[in-house]
Amino acid sequence: MTADLAELFAEKMTENARTRLESFAQVQTSALKAKTMVRVGTPQHEIIAVAKEIDADLIIIASHKPEAVDYLLGSVAAAVVRHAPCSVLVYRNAFDHGKD
Repeated sequence: MTADLAELFAEKMTENARTRLESFAQVQTSALKAKTMVRVGTPQHEIIAVAKEIDADLIIIASHKPEAVDYLLGSVAAAVVRHAPCSVLVYRNAFDHGKD
């Protein structure tokens, strides 16, 4: 029963993410053609895998202000930049508006 609950929870979370992402994409990309995908896995691995699958020309990824742990362990954006099969545009401080 526990496995069924975990699977049901994962499905619900995936569907919730898909709904929110599609809504966000409609508002943000009204003048562009956008395709949304929800994948489960390590973010950098999934981003790189999708870029290879769709033969992407460019990955645009947001990044926060690096902290000490990011320099030691790396961040998702840094891993994508290092391993992407195409160019990567990093939008720095996407989540740090109003912070120093």
